[in-house]
Amino acid sequence: MDESFEQYGVYYDQYRVFVLPTGLKEGKWVKSISFAPGNRGIVKGVMISVDTTERYRALDDWDPGYGYFSFGEIGFVPAESRWYTWAPGQGAEQLPEGQAKWLPKGARLLVHLHYGPTGVPQRDSSVVKLQWADQPVRHPVRTAALINPYVMTNDTFALPANEVCRVHAKFRVPYDLEITNIFPHAHFLGRKFDVFATFPDSQTSRLLLRIEDWDFHFKQGFTFRSPIFLPEGTIVHSLTTYDNTSANLANPNDPPRDMSWGKGMYEEMMLVYFSYRATQPEQLLKPGPVNFCGSQGAIGLNLPAAGTYRIEITDFSGTPLRTVSEARVFAQGHHQLPVDLTGLPYGNYLIQVRNEEDELKAAAIFLYLAHDLFD
Repeated sequence: MDESFEQYGVYYDQYRVFVLPTGLKEGKWVKSISFAPGNRGIVKGVMISVDTTERYRALDDWDPGYGYFSFGEIGFVPAESRWYTWAPGQGAEQLPEGQAKWLPKGARLLVHLHYGPTGVPQRDSSVVKLQWADQPVRHPVRTAALINPYVMTNDTFALPANEVCRVHAKFRVPYDLEITNIFPHAHFLGRKFDVFATFPDSQTSRLLLRIEDWDFHFKQGFTFRSPIFLPEGTIVHSLTTYDNTSANLANPNDPPRDMSWGKGMYEEMMLVYFSYRATQPEQLLKPGPVNFCGSQGAIGLNLPAAGTYRIEITDFSGTPLRTVSEARVFAQGHHQLPVDLTGLPYGNYLIQVRNEEDELKAAAIFLYLAHDLFD
């Protein structure tokens, strides 16, 4: 951090986003990430996102202090959310040999810090530490909200006052992948999480995460002891229980009132992020934004050799929805291709790369989200 931030001694939690520019002149592969709290007495957790735009500036300029206030999220949809998370007692994230995360040219780290209550003013100046990979990797590790509001099976996200409700969401895995981390997210009404996978044989299932006593103030990511393989066609489910009664001491409303999906402190959310990597050895798509928050964007294509490829946007059944590039010869190296999402509903999609024989050579998940979803 460029300077220290004073946590006022007023006995309540504070949420603050600090913008740390990397100054990178070119993209870098990162094999290890760690966070060092400057004041362990008040730093309760951190969520780091990556972005290369200027969208943070209006929020930062609006708040006169160092950093800016934002509850739960960073105030907009970044290029990659939850690139790294930290909670007390957690060590560095050390990626296995041959795997790495991508940090693009000119990237900014958006460090969302949760400061716990204190009775006296205290200061913090924390540090993010990165270790570069020695060489490019064939299996980039990415983070995406594989479960998000647009794939919920219920039509509405309604939590009536004075009731305990359970909300279900599901996601179909579009290609073979391994997941390494899981990051659940809800607000104050959330009480329990059950995240599990049902495999394509329709007979096998596996519990991925269970939280019996969710507490927003201690939200964090969880790393599996070893990667979990999810073959194409696996369905990932999330069952989240919400307690909108007076028995829930964390309920922000007294008396309870009807709650719905929303971005503010006194509304509710349900998100489950995963860190994942494709298991196929061929990966032509350069890791870049997994979220699009506008109808116009771009994808990066990094070709190890020249070839003829067709690039399309499809749904998870493989149905073509939008052609990014007709079949044409691409030279070896990096290509930046514009993408127009106008007319597509918000949700989950694939970018597919196929050769002249119509063989699928690479695919990447991306999410098309409302630009103000997390404001």
